[in-house]
Amino acid sequence: MLGIIPTTFVSAFTEGEVLQTLLIALLCGFALQAMGSVGQPILRGVAHPAARLPGPRHGDVVAPIGAFGAMAAVTGSAGLDALKSLAVLMLGFYVTCALRLPRARPAAADRRRA
Repeated sequence: MLGIIPTTFVSAFTEGEVLQTLLIALLCGFALQAMGSVGQPILRGVAHPAARLPGPRHGDVVAPIGAFGAMAAVTGSAGLDALKSLAVLMLGFYVTCALRLPRARPAAADRRRA
């Protein structure tokens, strides 16, 4: 758990530890919000370029490629037993969805009529 706390502010960015970088980013964001009106220009300066970044649609396109790469890496290192566990997990997910679908459909139909 102590691995998430960087030794210095800069080391979080230079050592390549993602959790340390995330912690520093969160703390800076909280501090800027706590500053109130003094921190607003900085928050707006960060939000403006961030709005121009690719949105969720970009993630939807590349997510299956990443999932395939992860499955290939796990299969290569752990063998087909890992895929069997994944298949059981996916089967449980789809069975749950199928059991929940009849209850979700009437609610969706009611919303469309309203």
